[in-house]
Amino acid sequence: MKLLVTGGAGYVGSVVSRMLLDAGHEVVVLDDLRTGHAVAVAPEATFVRASIHDAARVLTREAGFDGVLHFAGLIAAGESMAKPELYWDANVTGSLALLDAVRAAGVRRFVFSSTAAVYGNPTELPIRETAVKHPTSTYGSTKLAFDLALTSEAFAHELAAVSLRYFNVAGAYLRRERDEQSPGVSIGERHDPETHLIPIALRVAAGKRDKLQLFGDDYPTDDGTCVRDYIHVEDLARAHLLALEAATPGEHRIYNLGNGAGFSNRQVVEVVREVTGHPLPVEIAPAAPATRPRWWPRPSWPGRTSAGPRESRRCTTWSPTRGRSTASTCREAVRHGLRRRARRRVGGPGRVNLIGEHTDYNDGFVLPFALPQRTLVAASRVDTPTWTVWSEQADEQITFDLSERVPGWGAYVAGVVWVLREAGFDVPGARMAVTSDVPLGAGLSSSAALESSVLTALADLGGLDLPVDERPRLAQRAENDYAGMPCGIMDQSAAIRCREGHALFLDCRTLDVEHIPFDVAAAGLAVLVVDTKAPHRHVTGEYAARRTACEEAARLLGLPALRDATLESLSTLDSPELRRRARHVITEDQRVLDTVALLRGGRVREIGPLMTASHASMRDDFEITVPRSTPRSRRPCRPVPTAPA
Repeated sequence: MKLLVTGGAGYVGSVVSRMLLDAGHEVVVLDDLRTGHAVAVAPEATFVRASIHDAARVLTREAGFDGVLHFAGLIAAGESMAKPELYWDANVTGSLALLDAVRAAGVRRFVFSSTAAVYGNPTELPIRETAVKHPTSTYGSTKLAFDLALTSEAFAHELAAVSLRYFNVAGAYLRRERDEQSPGVSIGERHDPETHLIPIALRVAAGKRDKLQLFGDDYPTDDGTCVRDYIHVEDLARAHLLALEAATPGEHRIYNLGNGAGFSNRQVVEVVREVTGHPLPVEIAPAAPATRPRWWPRPSWPGRTSAGPRESRRCTTWSPTRGRSTASTCREAVRHGLRRRARRRVGGPGRVNLIGEHTDYNDGFVLPFALPQRTLVAASRVDTPTWTVWSEQADEQITFDLSERVPGWGAYVAGVVWVLREAGFDVPGARMAVTSDVPLGAGLSSSAALESSVLTALADLGGLDLPVDERPRLAQRAENDYAGMPCGIMDQSAAIRCREGHALFLDCRTLDVEHIPFDVAAAGLAVLVVDTKAPHRHVTGEYAARRTACEEAARLLGLPALRDATLESLSTLDSPELRRRARHVITEDQRVLDTVALLRGGRVREIGPLMTASHASMRDDFEITVPRSTPRSRRPCRPVPTAPA
C-alpha cells in the first residue's frame, strides 16, 4: 500500500515508518519538524516538510494513497494548560484539515495515534475502552475531540478508522543495516524541551542537571508517587500496522494498548540508578509545578493509570512482546539513552567460513565471509581506569578494573583492555553497551565479533595509533591469553577486515588479504547457513585437542607449521591419528586455493564439489562433524553451497 505518515519525524511515527517500509509498503512522511527531527525520517521514505494544515497538497486523488497513519500533533499536557490555543489549532483544526484532505482524495483507511489521557482520572483499573472519558488536560480534550470527529466521519463516509489509546511510550527501536560499516539505526525518545521522566533522569546522570524533581509523593499508591503504564515503542508500532489491516469500512474501532501493569516514578528512578550506577539525587516538588496555572486542579495528574488492552487482543493478534513488562521497557529506555549519549558506536559481524577449516592456526589459508548479523558496541569515555559493560543478551552489567580476572562473557571484553595495555597503549576507561544478533555457540564467531567491536571502540575513544591490519592479532591474543581459547587468526580477521559482497582470502602466516568477489545471487544460487542445534564451544570443546595434535605433527615433521608439510612427508608419522589430522590440513589448504581460483574466474557454480570434499575430510580425517550435520552434507554439493553451523 501507499501510505502517508504524518508526524513521521517523531519518536513513534519514525519507528512505524520503518516497520511499514520493512513490510513492503511505500511510505510518504509529512512533518513540519516543529517537534520532529529530519534525521529520524527513514531514508527510504519520501519526505515532505509541511504542516498537516496543508495536507491537501500531498493527499490528492492522483497520488493514489491507500491509507493515512496520523501521529502529528502536540503532546505536552502541562503546556496544553498554559497554551491551549496551540493545542486546539494543531490537534483539532490541523487534524480536521487532514480529514478533509483524506475525504477529497478518496483515501479509505485511517489510523489515529490517540492517547489514554482522554480518560482522565480513572475510576477503575485497568482502564477499558468503555471507561468514562473525562480528560483533565487540554491535550486530552483535543485528542478526544478528534476521536469523536473520526466516529462521525466513519459513519457518514464509510471511512475505515482505528484509534489507538496508550499512556507512556518507552524503549528503543534498533534497525540493523547490512552495510558492515554501519552500526544500524537506533531510535528512542528525543524531545525539545524535554518533559519525560526517563530522559530527564538521564540528564541528571550525565551531569547536565543537578537533581531530578518528582512532583508529588502523597498519591494513593504504594510509594506515594504516580504510577504509569509504559508500552515498548516496537510493540506500539506493531499495533499500528495491525490496526491498518483491521480497519473496517464504516466503523471507527478504538483499542487501548498497554502492559496492564504500572511502574511508579520512584521505581523508574531506581532503574536509572541501577543501569547508570549514578546515585541520582531526587527532590520532591509540589504536585503542581509553579509553571502551571494556579487554578490547575490537582486531579489533572492521575495517581495510577494502566491500560486494559482487552479489545486489541480480542479483535487483533496484538499483545506486547518486545516489552513484556513495564520494568523491562523502562530498563531498555534507560540503556538506549546511554547509547545515544555515547561518543562511539561500532559494530563487527559474525562470519561463516566458506572453506578452510582448522587451517588458520596451521599458518594456512582460509576463505570466510561476513554475515549480516552483527555485534554492536556503544561506548563513552570516563575519567577513571574502570570499564562498565552492559550486555543485552546476558541482561547483565559488569564493572572491572583488571585487578582481578573477569570470568564469563566479560572475559572477552576485559581481554581486549588487557591486551591493549600489554601492547603499551593508554586505554581509556569507558562505559559500554553491547547488543548482538550473532547466534551464540553456533560457530559463527560471536566472541570475535565482540572482541573486534570493543577493540575498535576503545581505539577510537582513546585515539590509539592502531592500524587495521594489526588489530586482528591483538584481538586473537585477547581470546588466546585472557579468555583461554587457543583460536587461530581467522575469526578476528573476518570480523575486522571482511567486505560486503566478498569473501576474505586470508594468508594466516603473512596476514595478507585479498577480497574475492562472492555474489552467489548473481549466479542464481544461495548460501545456506544451517543451524543444526549442535552446541559449539571453543574453550570447553575438542578444539584445543585438535590444535595440539596439529602442532605435535608439525614438530615431529620438523616444520614451523603444517602449512609447510606435503602428503608424501606424512609417512614418517607413526601415529595414525596425527597422519589423519595433518592430511586434512594439507588437503584443505589446497581446496582453499582451488576455490579462490574458481571464484576469481567467476565460476561460483563449480565450488560445490570442493565443499563436499572439505566436509568429508572434516568428518573422516579431522573427526569434527556431528551426526546432526553429516546427513545434511552427504549429498554432493553442486547447485547450492552449504555451510553447516
